[in-house]
Amino acid sequence: MTNDQKLLTEQWVQAYKKVPEKSVEKIKQEVNMSFTATTITEHYLNEGKIKGKIEGKIENIEELYRFGILSKEQMEKMIEPLKQQLQSLESSEKKHIH
Repeated sequence: MTNDQKLLTEQWVQAYKKVPEKSVEKIKQEVNMSFTATTITEHYLNEGKIKGKIEGKIENIEELYRFGILSKEQMEKMIEPLKQQLQSLESSEKKHIH
């Protein structure tokens, strides 16, 4: 289940206030959403934090290369998976906007 689906499930459940809190918590546990954002704003804030951390890691690795601590090959090997994660987040953001 994607975070978007979890968020929609949470909002749907919250719309039905007759559902006891114990049942809501059980549903959250069953779909692994105990630590998932419960509002759209919180969801976007979490994505922004993740994106910032990835960008920071990329900058740190580039600095290590500039200071001669890493070879170009090492830098590129370390940065590639981070850039893929960043692209995945950015494509996810574009889907939300449209």
